[in-house]
Amino acid sequence: MHTSNNKPVFFDRGLLDSIGYAELIESEISEYMILYAEHWSFNPVVFILPPWQEIYKTDEERKQDWNEVMLTHTTILKTYQSYGYQIVEVPKVDVKSRVDFVLKFIRENNS
Repeated sequence: MHTSNNKPVFFDRGLLDSIGYAELIESEISEYMILYAEHWSFNPVVFILPPWQEIYKTDEERKQDWNEVMLTHTTILKTYQSYGYQIVEVPKVDVKSRVDFVLKFIRENNS
């Protein structure tokens, strides 16, 4: 989350996700990527929506099987933690409850 004019701004993915994916597939992680990740940070709190097997389906966009999903999640989680981010796991509940959880967390922790 980032704030702009005192309003929260959320990013669905970022450079650290790319670094995590690169590590997962054993692709090169350039020095530039590392420097950028070290010097251009987001808010120190990152909301993570964990994999939810009961609702996960593969399709044209989501091709990973469940084991790959879990490995990707674990790798990206470790990547964010290695750069000093605080991970807040959003509960596996309906969309409105997820939104309420995130907004409540922000209100309670940014006062």
